[in-house]
Amino acid sequence: MPKRKIFDIIPPEQKDTGEVRPQKPVKPKLIKKPKKAPILIGSLIVMVGVLGWIFIEPQATIEIWPEKQEINSEFQGTISGEVFTAEKTVLQEFSSTGTKLKTERARGTIRVYNNYSTDVQPLLAATRFVSADGKLFRTPKRVAIPGAHYEGGELVPGTIDIEVVAAEAGEEYNIGPSTFSIPGFAGTARYTTFYAKSFEPMQGGMEQKVPQVTPEDLDRAKEIIKAKALKESQTYLETLIPEEYILVEGAIVREVTEFIPLVEEGQEVDRFSYRAKTKARALVFKKLELRELVITHLQSQIPEEKKLQEDSLNIEYSSKEVDFKKSKLILNLTTGAEIYSPIDEGSLKERIRNKNPNEIKNLFKDFPEVKKIQIRLWPFWVTRAPWNMEKIEIRLNLD
Repeated sequence: MPKRKIFDIIPPEQKDTGEVRPQKPVKPKLIKKPKKAPILIGSLIVMVGVLGWIFIEPQATIEIWPEKQEINSEFQGTISGEVFTAEKTVLQEFSSTGTKLKTERARGTIRVYNNYSTDVQPLLAATRFVSADGKLFRTPKRVAIPGAHYEGGELVPGTIDIEVVAAEAGEEYNIGPSTFSIPGFAGTARYTTFYAKSFEPMQGGMEQKVPQVTPEDLDRAKEIIKAKALKESQTYLETLIPEEYILVEGAIVREVTEFIPLVEEGQEVDRFSYRAKTKARALVFKKLELRELVITHLQSQIPEEKKLQEDSLNIEYSSKEVDFKKSKLILNLTTGAEIYSPIDEGSLKERIRNKNPNEIKNLFKDFPEVKKIQIRLWPFWVTRAPWNMEKIEIRLNLD
């Protein structure tokens, strides 16, 4: 019988040598739990959908673009107006264009002495007095020179202060203090015993060109100030008219009520002022009343089954006649607007309810007055218009 081999049942590395070897730890197997989050989210979505299906009422919005036509008309209309009034005062400065030669004679005061006798000596107007340097002056009026008198046996001259005026104009007569003789007494004893003295310079003598206001200056200023006053009075009046009113050309009256030149013809000034007072009146009407007038007229021109799109209204106007007494205006009017066929919403909703979008589109083939439609159903899962007509909205798009 063959010999059997006998093997150690202990691996060589684990033979009992009396040494204890450490054993490797065995990791426990983890048991995976099923993921619950996706399941919960899906359940919630289903639940919300079911609740929405049960409790949320569907809605439908039908937006309609109607076919439009244009209508135009020209006519004359009468409209009531209101009168606005404004007054304005305008002032402007102007230059003088005239010149003249201005001449003035020097004048002053002299003291005349009578050392001739105790009698009064009269002097006629225009009596001549000649200064030491030969300048001739005259008395402008008749004077009487008091007589001399005696004091302590001596003769004291009589005196009087009088005005004299140079015989000619010019600055050369503006002389300083001087002594004067009376040429009329030359050749007599009076020539040396009647004389005069001045103690202040003669003044006022001149001869020069100066500016002057001419008649043409005043006429020119009047025309300029008139145009300016009328323009400014209108501008001022327009600022007083409220925005809701319309002022048409020809419905304003302006007038200059007073011209006031602040200078006289021939006055010697280089600049002068001119003033004018104006009054302006305007007959205006309200924009709203014009619009109502045009709408009323156009509505009378369109078929009963059509409706006027008021937002498309276009108005051009001008004044034909303006009556301030009656506060009335007759206007020439050119107008235009778009018209369309209105939609019977109640009847349309009745035909739309519970229909799907294709059925609704086919329905509108019976409406040639409709150019385009757009259908919106809500919520997203809704495929038909609701039964409840209150949940159907009809929108008319006139853009």
